[in-house]
Amino acid sequence: MRRHAGYAKSVVAAALVLLAVTAWCEEPDATTVPLTYKSTALFASVFGRAPSTNASLYRDPPDKPAAEAVCFSHRPRYGSIRLGNGKDTSFLFLLDESSGTGTGYDVLYVDANNNEDLTDDPALQGQRRKDAEGFTFPTVELAMPCGEETLPYHVTMHTDAVQPKEIAIEAAGYCEGTLSVGKAEFRIVLIDDNVNGLYADARETGMARHYPPRGTDLFVVDVNGDGAVSLSEGNAAEVHTVGVHVALGGDWYTVTPAADGRSLTFAQPAQECGSLLVKAEGFSGEISGPAGVVKVRGEESVRLPAGQYEFLSSQFDARDEDGRPWRIARIRAFSKKVFTIEPGRETAFAVGPPLEASIEVNQKTSTLFEFSLTITGVGAEEYSARDIQPVDGEDAAPAIYKVVSKKGDVIANGAFRYG
Repeated sequence: MRRHAGYAKSVVAAALVLLAVTAWCEEPDATTVPLTYKSTALFASVFGRAPSTNASLYRDPPDKPAAEAVCFSHRPRYGSIRLGNGKDTSFLFLLDESSGTGTGYDVLYVDANNNEDLTDDPALQGQRRKDAEGFTFPTVELAMPCGEETLPYHVTMHTDAVQPKEIAIEAAGYCEGTLSVGKAEFRIVLIDDNVNGLYADARETGMARHYPPRGTDLFVVDVNGDGAVSLSEGNAAEVHTVGVHVALGGDWYTVTPAADGRSLTFAQPAQECGSLLVKAEGFSGEISGPAGVVKVRGEESVRLPAGQYEFLSSQFDARDEDGRPWRIARIRAFSKKVFTIEPGRETAFAVGPPLEASIEVNQKTSTLFEFSLTITGVGAEEYSARDIQPVDGEDAAPAIYKVVSKKGDVIANGAFRYG
């Protein structure tokens, strides 16, 4: 318990005050940022993880190809993936066993030019995986249909078993550009996170029913200028789902990607607005309301349309009394915390630290007690002990306890076991 109590005290000064001051959001000209497609065989290493989908494998091809490669296996496996939005979006692939039936599917043919002919596509020799059974195959460039044109799209495929029932398909390409806001420039990366060849699959607006969002694409804004565009949880302040409005330079923007991923358009709709100020260094979070889903950061005033909003997530970065960096991160911590930004009025309330820890005790047996630890912010949002973790990657020390009698005598002490 001392660990959490000490941490709470160290971030008392980071209490949040949210102020809404009405204004009228003028509508500037929309800014379209051209993006350049790039590929990398090391997507997961560059971005922290790679977008992935699975495709089932069958004994017979989904669509009979005009010509097939000669196979060494008597039981080749077929599959397909749909990419793009043109006339023919289905790409056929075939798995073969180079050493004969039953030895493992280590050769991949992909109809990369989508001409229904597997004889003009090279055999991709798989490398046996170190972390699992199965094989990883070289990155392949597909001629993806997009409207009336054909665009490059790179994928890497791997199996998790010697005799697999499905194959994993990972995106190995992304689109990149630079956005200028005033005198500031931000690196922008657009990612097809659901691996369907399209980059504009948006998150629903309004009060989101699902969180995290499902089946959406992502864009990353390098706000701090460090050049990194990681998809890791620790970079949540810079990662946005398509359909989420983004706050940059004190204004909020609707962000619309082209389906082919070659551009992003930033615009501010003209609506009656207030402004939202989160007074907390190291804070980032998402709110949902009339502006859709907006990602906000601490110490940055953002203009927003008037109306009701709900907090979806919050994250705080701070240091304890020993200087060790910690992060508090929680989805739906506010339990339907709704606030209103009204025209002509100022709205203010506080959330976040200082945090208060409370324990519910349940006696299981004569000698076994179960303790449920709840950590609450001043806005009644709740965090668990697992939501508070050191940033350095080391495990947090277990919370300690002390049982004291009414006279003040220490009866027992020790450390909690989580589970």
